[in-house]
Amino acid sequence: MNDVFPEICGAAVGEAPAGSIAIIPHHDGPLLTLIADESVQKDLRSIVILNLNHPGHPSVVFHENWGMRDSCLYYKSSLRFELSNKVDDISTNATWWRVSGIIASFQNEFFIRAAAASRGGFRYVNVQTGAVFAGDTPNFYAVFGVWSIWVRDPFRERSTQLFEFDIHNQGSKQA
Repeated sequence: MNDVFPEICGAAVGEAPAGSIAIIPHHDGPLLTLIADESVQKDLRSIVILNLNHPGHPSVVFHENWGMRDSCLYYKSSLRFELSNKVDDISTNATWWRVSGIIASFQNEFFIRAAAASRGGFRYVNVQTGAVFAGDTPNFYAVFGVWSIWVRDPFRERSTQLFEFDIHNQGSKQA
């Protein structure tokens, strides 16, 4: 059997594993998403859209009613969320706590903060498992304002950046 890099699978959104990164076809262009572990109704799935491009809306949005039967391509290859460790890219003093798209570190886990499209406010989704955080956020936590998603390969010439978020540019871009 031949190897394909990166390994991508076609499936319905409802069949993609929670925590996976998926590309969903959309009339405005493909949406890069993080698949969440919850469904609000029988035929719907929650996702985090990472690259929404609608004026007046943040680029990182929690969407809790996406059709489970819609087609997507999800990455089966291991992906890496890489966080910048530069002092200017990390906040521990509440500077960016209300910004959609940052990655928050609490309870020894990493959560992306996404604007909740249907109900207002924000939702936190674990970037490794897709679990939606249901508790109260702690009074103190660190946030990462610069991060990226990579397909890393043992043969370095094939490593590919899929996405980058930069709080200093107040946005994100699909690589």
